[in-house]
Amino acid sequence: MFFVGDIAVPIGAWKSLPEINDHFSNNSVIANLEGAIVLEEGVPRGTSLYNDGAVLAYLRRNNVRLVSLANNHITDFNRSPRTTIDALKKYGVLSCGAGESLKEASSPVLLKDQEGDVVFLGFGWDTIGCRIASTQRPGVNPLERGSVLDGIRKATTIFSGKPIVLLMHWNYELELYPQPMHRQIAYMAIEHGVSAVIGCHSHCVQGIEIYQGCPVVYGLGNWFLPEGMVFGRNLRFPDFALRQLAFEWAPSTPRKMKCHWFAYNRETKSVDFEMSEDLRDSVKMEELTPFAGMNHRDYVKWFKEHRRKKLLLPIYENSNSHLINKIKNMWVKSRHFLISTAVTANWKSELR
Repeated sequence: MFFVGDIAVPIGAWKSLPEINDHFSNNSVIANLEGAIVLEEGVPRGTSLYNDGAVLAYLRRNNVRLVSLANNHITDFNRSPRTTIDALKKYGVLSCGAGESLKEASSPVLLKDQEGDVVFLGFGWDTIGCRIASTQRPGVNPLERGSVLDGIRKATTIFSGKPIVLLMHWNYELELYPQPMHRQIAYMAIEHGVSAVIGCHSHCVQGIEIYQGCPVVYGLGNWFLPEGMVFGRNLRFPDFALRQLAFEWAPSTPRKMKCHWFAYNRETKSVDFEMSEDLRDSVKMEELTPFAGMNHRDYVKWFKEHRRKKLLLPIYENSNSHLINKIKNMWVKSRHFLISTAVTANWKSELR
């Protein structure tokens, strides 16, 4: 099966979508659906991400079997992800990580695949704007140490003996390296029986580590998130974020992993295939993972020196530091609110 990154398709952009089956035959594809599916007439207003209803036919045509909805845009237009979940179901696409309640959002989902059945769990980090579900509140499954452990236990109990894959929406946008806390949680998950951990949200490809024989893919980058005047803004990513990754992994042959490299073409607004290679032979991935094999303490020191996003953004070092992390969350959310307010104000001024 193949894992690809963020999909956000504005109205009118569906013709530029990259055809996955041109490269991956009819293998199962797993993706992050970066925003709700909007079926109502009219173009959504504001600067939020969404997916035009045309994405449904694209997903089915390209054998996208399951998508993660555990992200910070799934509730932008509607607090409930029900419309998106039901629309996906009609097209034969499974989803995980979001729901009408925490019970639904945290439920493990079984994908029956020709290479072996796999159980999926989706998690979203509230620090980056994921609306966390509760008993009676729709939203996203929280990316917290306790929630991850509970999810693994639930999946193991319901689907005994099946491999478990975690789909994580984490880290800061355009950060090149994993937050120490998230790397720590990924290791912990594998120690508790998870077979693979796959990350999104940074909008750029990050490194891959193999821990106890299992892959931790820290960031797939975008799959289709076009630049230009889209989503109520003039969207443009730095050059390093134009690189995209499709990661190949199979539960039947877990040690056989491949990196399929693509790049976003600014002129054609399309996604072009570059090359495929075995993970163990990938020089590109080795360059993206200079920290591979470091212990947690050494990695925290290394991350402090090498991280890209440093401007008034805290480092999350330990998943057990609940009070400290809560204080950091308050600061990051306040900072995000101020930035979002400024962006929205600029957007409204351009409409006048």
